[in-house]
Amino acid sequence: MIRAITTITLACAMAMTVMAADGAEPATPQAGQTTESNYQDYQLESEAMQLLTNMFTQYVDWTNVEFTGKLRSDRLPLSPTIKIYMEKGSLIQLSVRAPLLGEVGCIEVTPGQVLAVNKWKKTYCRESMATVNFIYPNFINDIQSLFLGRVVIGGYGELSQQNVGVATMQRAGDGEWVLIPSQLPADGLVEYGYVLLPNGRISALLATVSGRNDEVLLQYTYADNCMDMEFTANVSGKEYDATLDFSSIRWGGKAMSSINLDRGYTRMGIHEFIKNIK
Repeated sequence: MIRAITTITLACAMAMTVMAADGAEPATPQAGQTTESNYQDYQLESEAMQLLTNMFTQYVDWTNVEFTGKLRSDRLPLSPTIKIYMEKGSLIQLSVRAPLLGEVGCIEVTPGQVLAVNKWKKTYCRESMATVNFIYPNFINDIQSLFLGRVVIGGYGELSQQNVGVATMQRAGDGEWVLIPSQLPADGLVEYGYVLLPNGRISALLATVSGRNDEVLLQYTYADNCMDMEFTANVSGKEYDATLDFSSIRWGGKAMSSINLDRGYTRMGIHEFIKNIK
């Protein structure tokens, strides 16, 4: 139910923003309402600025960070342990360990390549980062920001005081706000936006493709030093879901050992590799 409300709220706000960008004229105030309208605009702007102040206060600079938690999904018979280690702008390592089996999968992202390994089925996928960045520039930094629960604007990176003008904000009710990029990618075919809590943290990220039913929803929940990232997607008529339940997030940590592929591993393309995970 919460997921449905979040999706509807954000989708409506995205549609309103796109209409406004297409030249829809704002309502003209009635006589005697100008002062009240100006005050309401000032109040909204003041509240939005306070939310952004709350947001940027949390966006502390960092060098490395370590996540520990569980991967949960209805498709999985058990919940493997997940460990993620990141170095700002240069490294993302993810390890999946199952009870009694040890490490069954791992991913390593560097400025040179993306390497994903399925140790259970002895397969791997390797892609040049040049290829990845051609499709999605600034891939490492943006993925790291999303893991940290920070707003990312495609083409501009993490939202900051320097680039805040590339997004618009609307009040969504219950103290929440919706943030939409001013320019949408792929000539507007891809639409996305964020639901923000009053403290400036992300509640949800929704991305849709115009003219198709493809939809990706990423929801965040927080408690003390814990964070859950619930991922749901409907792509080409297929539904996917998974939750990263992080019980520990701490600055610092130590990098994992680099991935060494033993003989007998089979290289696959990205699509074949994903299908082979099942």
